[in-house]
Amino acid sequence: MRRILLAAMIEEDEKKKIKDQWQEQYDETNEYGIDPQDYETEEDYARVVRKARYRWREKYKWNFESETDPEQYETEEDYLLAREEELNSEEW
Repeated sequence: MRRILLAAMIEEDEKKKIKDQWQEQYDETNEYGIDPQDYETEEDYARVVRKARYRWREKYKWNFESETDPEQYETEEDYLLAREEELNSEEW
């Protein structure tokens, strides 16, 4: 019985070490305000950060006046520059 309990304690300790290792790779004060300490796995954390990174696209997703597709741009700034170029080319 002691061996089982000891093995379980060692396993939990290993899981905590792994969790601590990946969490230390990320800055707690990232630009999205997402704390890695709130997530059990790196995959969960990465998924949430990815969603936050591209959340800006939702504002422009249904803009039928524009042929500029927000899905083609990594940042809102890049999208807005492309949109501005599109508008300028329409003026000519």
